[in-house]
Amino acid sequence: MSACGEHRLYLGALADGETGLVPAATSTHVADCTYCTAEVDAHRLLSARLRASVNVDKQVRRRRSRGSPLRIGAAAAVVIALAGAAAGWHAYTAQDRVAAAVVVASYQPQYRSSRASSIMSWCERAAGRPMREVTPPGLSPLGARMDHQAGTDIVTVTYLTPRGDRVNVSWLDASQTPTGRSDVQARTIEGRAVLLVTSPGGTAVISGSASFPTLWTTAAAVAAGTDSTRTAVT
Repeated sequence: MSACGEHRLYLGALADGETGLVPAATSTHVADCTYCTAEVDAHRLLSARLRASVNVDKQVRRRRSRGSPLRIGAAAAVVIALAGAAAGWHAYTAQDRVAAAVVVASYQPQYRSSRASSIMSWCERAAGRPMREVTPPGLSPLGARMDHQAGTDIVTVTYLTPRGDRVNVSWLDASQTPTGRSDVQARTIEGRAVLLVTSPGGTAVISGSASFPTLWTTAAAVAAGTDSTRTAVT
């Protein structure tokens, strides 16, 4: 994975089909790197869902301006675009859990460290469950906290961008999806865009003061789930 660093800058462009912006060395690397391939796939998935979300939102506002109600078909499109396949998301769509994660993530960390491994060890002891150690590209670990809200133990790991903006990864559980596949949803909580990710390491909410592209890149890293899951410390 150390060789991936110089290519990560171009993964978003590769996912969007902007191959003219991508060095040949990056294209060659991605073709042989399962980690970067998974990250590109996550970029593409999130981009598709965001486009669907924007199109549905425009349709809703257009119909409202005309005073005409949504038809059943359009309502179904909203559910499909924002919620994904019902079978795969049945256990993860409680809006109160997502909203609670966004609220507690805005608080200061209870434990501070610049070492990701130390933070994960603290999280495992606090929550009593295994944690996946994920290092989003370009971010530095700041610390973590654990809160019990909306019937869920929410473990939030906070990172900083080089500019000092926060990116919060709030883990709601350590359960894999029924299909074992990763997925990303865009949500709006109190007027702010957040991302709900299911991954091999569990379900996480991505929020913070960083730009949306940065949140997107973090969601892609979490969805890729290539880092190993640690064993809970009792």
